[in-house]
Amino acid sequence: MYNNLEKSRKRLLLSHVYADGASVQVSKLNFTPKFNVPSWDISDMSACNGLLCLVGPKRDDPFYVFYVCNPILGEFITIQPPYKDRCRGDFWGLSYSTVTNQYKLWQSYYPTDELNCPMAEIYTIGSGTWRSIVNAPTDFVSLPFNAFLNGALYWSKSSLRGEFINSSDFDTEQFGIVPPPHHFQELDKYSSECTETGVLGGCLFICHCPDFMQFDIWAWTKQFVIKHVYSGSYQPMLVLSNGEIFMLSNYPKITCYNEKGRYIRGAKSFRIRSKFDAIAYTPCFVSVYNVAKGEQISRYYIIIVAMHLINRIRV
Repeated sequence: MYNNLEKSRKRLLLSHVYADGASVQVSKLNFTPKFNVPSWDISDMSACNGLLCLVGPKRDDPFYVFYVCNPILGEFITIQPPYKDRCRGDFWGLSYSTVTNQYKLWQSYYPTDELNCPMAEIYTIGSGTWRSIVNAPTDFVSLPFNAFLNGALYWSKSSLRGEFINSSDFDTEQFGIVPPPHHFQELDKYSSECTETGVLGGCLFICHCPDFMQFDIWAWTKQFVIKHVYSGSYQPMLVLSNGEIFMLSNYPKITCYNEKGRYIRGAKSFRIRSKFDAIAYTPCFVSVYNVAKGEQISRYYIIIVAMHLINRIRV
């Protein structure tokens, strides 16, 4: 997660979550950037196979850039998109091709002379060049917190025909439609707008809000029904080993849903006074030097403030 500090300065926080029976423990790792660190004035982030992709203004530059980093190893590269004769689009994402074993970055943009005609391009990490691709999404795209699965990104958009699950395949470099479960194929436009798609527990899931006080989590069959909550206020992020679900609420606040007891509790260890965003992230020791050969790689120092501080989540 990242949170605002003083004005536009931001900090990256990683927290290890461990579940043992009914108890949940959180080990906080506070990563404070020093020296040659990428700008933490970021607007978006995503995670894929142990790497993070951050989007934000370039230091002393009004234009945005992408930072692909491994926060565990303190390594990152800066990827600058083309700026000339274009406006930034709504879609972007980091993914991994299981065929070529390469990380790829996708983004959409609008030519300044055709603002109603979105286009897309792809950047293979290590190539140093952007390539144009066809069939860019025409609607506003907001990727869920966890969107990557088996070489593709997934998201939802409203549809009159039940075709609300969209995908971008990084192996074929094509956009496509994924047929939903039969139950969802007859959704009207309003119902599809109350449906989100993402990745949870290694499976593609659908989060559907049948009314204002309930939301259901599907993985092609209904897995969870969470009642007596404001249905549009929660985003599932992570399934713990004890079966509980970590969720981000709109407040914002990290919460935990217990299926056996059918209740939601707040994770007080995650209370942050300022605004923050969060995603599920699985760390790894994959070096950026190995996946981004040919790129200019920078390093930054990490101070682990409380690596061994274990706090029990209190209800």
